[in-house]
Amino acid sequence: MKKNITWLLVCVFAVSMLFIGAGCKEEAAPVEEEVVAEEEAEEVAPAEEEAEETVEEKEFTVGYINLGMGIPYPKALAGFVEEEFSKYPNVKLIALDSQLDAQLQANQMDDFIVQKVDAILIMPLDAKAIVPSVKKAYEAGIPVIISQTLVDNSGWGYVLAYIGPSDEIEGELAAEVMIEGMKKNIGEDLSDAKVVILEGHPGIYAQIYRSLGFENKLAELAPEVTILEKYPVIGWDKATAVSVMENFLIKYPQIDGVYGEDDGLAVGAIEAIKSANRMVGKYNPVVVGVNGSGEALDSIIAGEMFATVAQPPSINGRTCVEITMKILNNEPYEFWNVTEMPVVTSENVEGFPVEF
Repeated sequence: MKKNITWLLVCVFAVSMLFIGAGCKEEAAPVEEEVVAEEEAEEVAPAEEEAEETVEEKEFTVGYINLGMGIPYPKALAGFVEEEFSKYPNVKLIALDSQLDAQLQANQMDDFIVQKVDAILIMPLDAKAIVPSVKKAYEAGIPVIISQTLVDNSGWGYVLAYIGPSDEIEGELAAEVMIEGMKKNIGEDLSDAKVVILEGHPGIYAQIYRSLGFENKLAELAPEVTILEKYPVIGWDKATAVSVMENFLIKYPQIDGVYGEDDGLAVGAIEAIKSANRMVGKYNPVVVGVNGSGEALDSIIAGEMFATVAQPPSINGRTCVEITMKILNNEPYEFWNVTEMPVVTSENVEGFPVEF
């Protein structure tokens, strides 16, 4: 009997232990799941970090060389270029001023090549003198983008893109609108008409081709018109333009048209004309400029300057940055990026945007 009772107690104890074991096993299961979840999280984390690194934008350094910040248009253009680049936090822009010094500009190009910048955006001063520097950059594998004034034709093979107006077309448009103005002043017969030209800084592509475009178009549309004289104004300086125009007015009793290859030159010419009391009468000169400056627009509104061929710096600046970024990011782009050149006269001057 005692043996049976002892055996019964052993069985009860064994069964109790089985239930206790099962309960412990059920409570332990969630702990095991948490450990697995943590291990999986540790394995996933590095993959997420790697994904973040792949989407991160590559950083670039761009060297920008302006030909002369002392001239209103280049200064305005530089402002828009810097403003547009500031929208790209992954781009470091180094902006330099060549101060109308061709040798300084060449040295600045060399410095950028040594620094191994990712791209060079340059507004060339001397179209021919800058070619060796552009070639050096090309050979160093640094893309060169030209803004506003081209390099000489011999250097085009070393340039990836051009952004800006066509200087030759600007000259052609200036000739067309001048002919229109002279016909209003002195009639359809221009056989006795006489014109002078205030050229830009010598050697700059703009000076060369704004003259060429103007002269060729004038010869095509009104070959009877005489070009009395043309004079290059160093630094596109307005005060110098006043002096040059004063000499023209003394030398030539009749001047029917004045072409200033920059608005500052055209406005300077108008100052000289007014001082000489030649802004009246039949032979009141038709003055045409280039750029679309606020000073020129005011002069057109006042009935003094007849027209300007505008080249909005905001459009040029934005396009410079767009093309540079496409090149840096290996995206498709065009070599020629000729920007707008609206002709502004008294008919459309009201409301035309003043950008500098």
